[in-house]
Amino acid sequence: MVNPSLKDVWQDAGNDFWKEMRPGEKIGMIKLNQSDLRFWPRVLDYENFLINYFQTGFFRSVDDIQKVLKLKMDNPVYNQYQEEVEGYVKAVWLAGDFIKEGGLRKPLGVHWSELEKKWFIHPGGTRQAIIKLFGPEYIECIGFNTNGKKASFFKVFNSIEDIAKYTNSTKVYIAATRNWNTNIPHIHMDGFTIKPAILEKVRYLHKFFRTTKIQANFNLKDWGYNEDKILRKVKRRVTVNVDNLTNDNIMKALLLLPTFNGLDLDGVHIERT
Repeated sequence: MVNPSLKDVWQDAGNDFWKEMRPGEKIGMIKLNQSDLRFWPRVLDYENFLINYFQTGFFRSVDDIQKVLKLKMDNPVYNQYQEEVEGYVKAVWLAGDFIKEGGLRKPLGVHWSELEKKWFIHPGGTRQAIIKLFGPEYIECIGFNTNGKKASFFKVFNSIEDIAKYTNSTKVYIAATRNWNTNIPHIHMDGFTIKPAILEKVRYLHKFFRTTKIQANFNLKDWGYNEDKILRKVKRRVTVNVDNLTNDNIMKALLLLPTFNGLDLDGVHIERT
């Protein structure tokens, strides 16, 4: 699988990446059926992130989160923050954008996995959860056809600048890993904006849930929400009704209710007074 004689990660590969591609390999936009995507296991039980947030993550201070965000992502403390805070907070942000704008601001990155015979998603850990919940059957992705895998690109990129222009990004960064005797690009777009946006959303959600009385036709306690511990002073009331009470539909409601004053979407009804 992995050639141990070569470095596992090629940081900041930039435009040199194209010089090292094997014959037939391309980076470009590709439209894929969701069934062809290899979703991360955590996306299949994403409700755990919501429960973790309401039980634990909500009570973590902004100062605490700011300190954690300075750590490396492989630090166990950072991983705990992702499980307790980021999983819900980032999904609220991205879900709101997805509904308002009709899609993701930045496309998923995918590459062909010769092991699983599917298009593996990376980066896009939270975006894939949004796609799974709200997305259409076919998704436009930035794809890499490992070792020249046959693929129908409708737009081919030949440089970092091509990607930046097409995705309206200020900074595009490629980190490449070595697998299947080739380089696999992981394309990050405007990554510097993520942490400030998460902190802003953390502050907003603290204020929202501390001052919002929620009435729902499902049991909020099943999702870790305890009104006695969270609600302090009622400044607004939100009524949430879900027609078909599946976990996916309830997750949609809990991700959207902090953002929209009124919404009727796929059997999720939100009204704020």
